[in-house]
Amino acid sequence: AVGARADAVPDVAMDSAHVEYTVRSGDTLWDIASEHVLPGDDIRVLIDDIKRSNDLASSVIVPGQVLRIPVSG
Repeated sequence: AVGARADAVPDVAMDSAHVEYTVRSGDTLWDIASEHVLPGDDIRVLIDDIKRSNDLASSVIVPGQVLRIPVSG
C-alpha cells in the first residue's frame, strides 16, 4: 500500500511447533506473548516457555533478535 511502513507487519515464519518472531524496538516479552497467547491460557506460562525455548536467562531482549515462540495445537 502507498505510504505503508515496512515494519508494520512483524517478520514471522512458522514450523510445526514454533513461530519465529523478530524483535522490534520497544518490544517486551509480555507484548510478544500477548500476541501469541491462546484465549484462556496464562500469558505468564507462555513467557516462561519463550524464555526456555530461546535459552534466555532473563526477560531482556534486543531489536533484531529472532525468538522462537512455542505454539499449541
